[in-house]
Formats: sequence, structure tokens, C-alpha cells
Amino acid sequence: MRTLLRLTLAAAFSAAVAGSTATSAHGRLGLIPCLMERTTIVPVTIYNRSRLTEPKLNVIVATVNKLWVPYGVRAERGHERGLAVIISPEAELARLDTAPLVLGTTSFTDGHANAYIQLWLGAAEALAQSASGDGGHFAVLPNVERDRTLMSMMGVALAHELAHYLLDTQRHSPDGLLQEAMSFHDLVHPTAERLFLSVDQQEALCASATVRNLPGR
Repeated sequence: MRTLLRLTLAAAFSAAVAGSTATSAHGRLGLIPCLMERTTIVPVTIYNRSRLTEPKLNVIVATVNKLWVPYGVRAERGHERGLAVIISPEAELARLDTAPLVLGTTSFTDGHANAYIQLWLGAAEALAQSASGDGGHFAVLPNVERDRTLMSMMGVALAHELAHYLLDTQRHSPDGLLQEAMSFHDLVHPTAERLFLSVDQQEALCASATVRNLPGR
């Protein structure tokens, strides 16, 4: 059976923006030894169906690596085989008629992650507009600033979905990178301290058959 795992976005936008800049009570725990032994390369092919340019796609990947390099994982573009990432522009396909919004999905078959992730630019745009409130702050920003916000959001979404793929899990956590409903603040201002992997998740990463089959350095 093929299922899709979805990254959803926190509904309380005003609280999320004002939101918690302090580190989670669980904190970002130190690296376990096996993650210090090698760098795992995740080959990524981006199929871009949106208006995003090549430099903006590179910013998305750089955001992913900002959150994953501390764990010895680096995404690299330009591979014909590997993880397929589809970036779609259509807002309606991101289920904007329901709450919460859906920013990313990972495909699963028979309980195991497929190398197939889909991101929804339309959902990111709708969320950013909603988060700016009635004043329409996002809509009046210069294009450069609007795109900077969107690229950060898309990068965090891809980093989250990458966790589902590498750990081969459909589970979410109450906080950190695998939390199901992220605040707008964490999407726009991501840090490895807040969007962390727990010790259990790090151990799952070390034991992951997906990771073992990827190239390393």
C-alpha cells in the first residue's frame, strides 16, 4: 500500500510568529559517536515544476544541509539517481481547503519510505500570507525578501521529509526536526538547536539501511 506522510504547519500563526525562540525543554542532545565517523551523501534530483530558479533551489538545499550536516549527512544535487524531490506550484493540490496546510509529503509503500518527496510552493506562499495577518505584510515585501522566506520554509520542509526517508519512519516527535506541526518561526528562522534529532532518532539514523546504502566520505 502506498501512503503519503505529510508535514503540516502550526495553525496558530500569530502565536507561532511571536513564538518561542528558546530551546526546547528536551534540548538538542549531543551527537552519538557513530555519527562522527563519516559523512553520508544523499544524492538528490530536483524536478522543479514551479517558478523557482536554479539559485533558489540551491538555497533550499543549503537550508537542508544547515540542519543535517551536524549529523554527518549532506544533500548533493545533480545526480540522475537517488532521492527524487518534486516541487509543485499548485496551491490547490496542497489541500489548502483544509487545515492545517500541507507543505511536504513523503511516499511510503508497505511501511517503508520511498525515495520520493513532494513539496508544495503554493502552500508555503499561502502560509506566509496568512501568517502576516490582515495587514498583508508578506504581500508588500520586496520580491527578494518574500523569496528568502519561502526558500527557508521549503528547505525546512525538505529537511523534515528527509528525516522520514533516512530514518524510514512514519512517526513524528513532539519537538525537533520530526515534529508534525512546526511553528512559522521555525520555518522561517530554522536552527539546528531547535530542529534537532533526539538520541533515539540519531541511533535510528546510524542503524538505517537507507543510510548504509548511500555513499559516504
